[in-house]
Amino acid sequence: MERQMKGLFYFYTMNIKFSMTVFWSILLGTTIVSILLSMMIVNPTYSMYFSFSIMVYIYSAIIGFHSVKDVLPYAVKVGATRKNIFLSMGIYFLGLALSQALILSVTHRIITSAIKYLDIQTYVLLDLASWLIDDSWLNQILIHTAIIFLLMIVMYIIGLLFYKYGLVGGGIVMGMTVLFMLVGIATGWLSDLFNSILSIIDRMFFIEMIGVTIVIYTLTWLLVRKLTLVR
Repeated sequence: MERQMKGLFYFYTMNIKFSMTVFWSILLGTTIVSILLSMMIVNPTYSMYFSFSIMVYIYSAIIGFHSVKDVLPYAVKVGATRKNIFLSMGIYFLGLALSQALILSVTHRIITSAIKYLDIQTYVLLDLASWLIDDSWLNQILIHTAIIFLLMIVMYIIGLLFYKYGLVGGGIVMGMTVLFMLVGIATGWLSDLFNSILSIIDRMFFIEMIGVTIVIYTLTWLLVRKLTLVR
């Protein structure tokens, strides 16, 4: 079991290495270009806004969805047990969420410090973690880890539904989810729930979010335990 888990972790790491390198290279390059463009703004009343965190969240959600197609068939093909696949994917997603959060927080602070040092008034680097609670490095990492982990797991579950049940099964679940959200928006309870959550957000909330996400992930065992290469 130990050797098989190490092999799976090695494959997961090698599979995501190129993608992460390309993503962060493009993101950093885009940031540098946008900072240079903001320095050309003559009118100080106009500013350029950019957010690292939103880009990382979107990328992480895509990773969760595509992990089903890119990782699971290979793991099954090489003979990995369903239990090891289930455990290794959960640990992999949590570790990836933490590493992404670390890179995001460190990069954000470096660029923010550079902007302040250069006294660039026309460029604003937005960060969701700084907006939610006090702007400490530990809080930033915790918030980003919790959000990225949740997004990856949710999209991973959606990917599993499409993999096992095809477009029809996955489409039905997605359609019901969208309908549920539309009803929530129309009746107003979804916005009330969102406002209630914002009013109680603190560090413990995101620790609990990670715990809830782990519980949600355990439900994937129902889909993984009889996973086959034939859909």
